[in-house]
Amino acid sequence: MKITLGKPVTIGSTTYSEIDVREEITVKDMIAAADAANDVERLFMTLASLADVPRAVIDAQPATWAVKIEDQLEDTLMGKPMEDAPTTGETLSPSLPTSSTGVPATS
Repeated sequence: MKITLGKPVTIGSTTYSEIDVREEITVKDMIAAADAANDVERLFMTLASLADVPRAVIDAQPATWAVKIEDQLEDTLMGKPMEDAPTTGETLSPSLPTSSTGVPATS
C-alpha cells in the first residue's frame, strides 16, 4: 500500500514523499514499536517499520496528515483498533482453569 506523505522529508541524499507500506505485520514490526509510550506512538512506530523508513520521516509529518490517515492505518494494518491489540506483557494463550480459591487447577 502506497501512502503519500503530508510533506517530503530529506534524510541524507534520500527524499521521501511517498512510502510503500507492507500490509502484513511481523514480529520485527511489533518489536520496533514495543517501547511506545501510547497507542498513537505505537501506530506510527509500526508504520515506520512497515515502510522500512527512518522514524524521523514519520515524526516530521504534519499532525493534520497523521489524523487523516490514523483511522485508515488502524483498519488496514491492524484489522482492529490499536487499543485492542496485545501489548507487551499481555498473553495470547488461554488462561488455565482456576479452582474456587483462584489458584490454577491441576489435573
